[in-house]
Amino acid sequence: MSYSGQQLLNQLLQYGMDAQPAGELPAEITGIAPLEIAQPTELSFVSQTKHLHKVAASQAGLLLIKPEWLEQLNKPLPALLVPDPYAAFAILAQFFYPLPRHASGIHPQAVVNRGAQIASSAVIGPFVVIEAGAVIGEDVVISSHSRIATGAKVGARSRIDNNVSILHNCEVGEDCHIKSGAVIGGDGFGFAPYQGRWLKIPQIGRVLIGNRVSIGSNTCIDRGALNDTIIGDDCIIDNLVHIAHNVEVGQGTAMAGQVGIAGSTKIGAYCVFAGQAGAVGHVTIADKTTFMARGAPASDIAESGVYSGFPAIPHTQWQKTKIQTRKLTELAQRVKQLEKNVAKFSTDD
Repeated sequence: MSYSGQQLLNQLLQYGMDAQPAGELPAEITGIAPLEIAQPTELSFVSQTKHLHKVAASQAGLLLIKPEWLEQLNKPLPALLVPDPYAAFAILAQFFYPLPRHASGIHPQAVVNRGAQIASSAVIGPFVVIEAGAVIGEDVVISSHSRIATGAKVGARSRIDNNVSILHNCEVGEDCHIKSGAVIGGDGFGFAPYQGRWLKIPQIGRVLIGNRVSIGSNTCIDRGALNDTIIGDDCIIDNLVHIAHNVEVGQGTAMAGQVGIAGSTKIGAYCVFAGQAGAVGHVTIADKTTFMARGAPASDIAESGVYSGFPAIPHTQWQKTKIQTRKLTELAQRVKQLEKNVAKFSTDD
């Protein structure tokens, strides 16, 4: 599938992005590629000023770029001037490479309880299990070997990849994507110590997932012990993330791989957890807070900002501490030498 430069411009405008043409737009663009390898019929983009020098050697036929960067180019190219080239790339990538369409219907090797409600436009793959009381919305796609348990709900246009478990009474919103191996609504880690053994605490809450949420492969989101575990709209959660029981995650929050959130933590909107970051249980985190890799708070975070380390401290303070830590060996040697000098002077006296 190919599109003209004008069609791509129109697509951005229809999405609501402020876009303007620069130069003569090409008649045919066949795909998207990085600057270094883009061909004359391909679109590319510059999202950071440090990449502007690559434009001179690029053969790209059309460029996504900020208007203020255009005059810095040594080699002008036909361009679409946009305020956010990376977001424009995302929009046009979806336009060029839409998800494959599936014929609606229930595969004959799926196991579907008569008490389940399945929209006629839904796609149910082979070896899928859908239990009594489950509700599957319009245009939902559920791939092979996944399980939608009793009373669970999947909202319209959501995609459930292979080997996903959405357990009893949990709810997934509209336009979500849950990737292979994820478990939504497994029991939380709830046990009470009693006379040298652990008593299992029934986990009677649910997991409620908002709209437009992406959940990565082999991620586990545990059901609440009493209250529900809640994931807000527009959250993006990477592979191998664990979210414990009764956690609340605010709208638009992002979690990279191997993040771990302990139980009953309340996370604000638009927070960011870098790889292997996390939080201890029962803390509250302010909106728009970022934790760098392996950062984790041990108490409430009341002010938004960037934090590092454990217990998490403001990132600038953590950087100063790391610089000082690197000098500890040198400092120890200096102290040892001073002690020798003091001992020598004492002997001389």
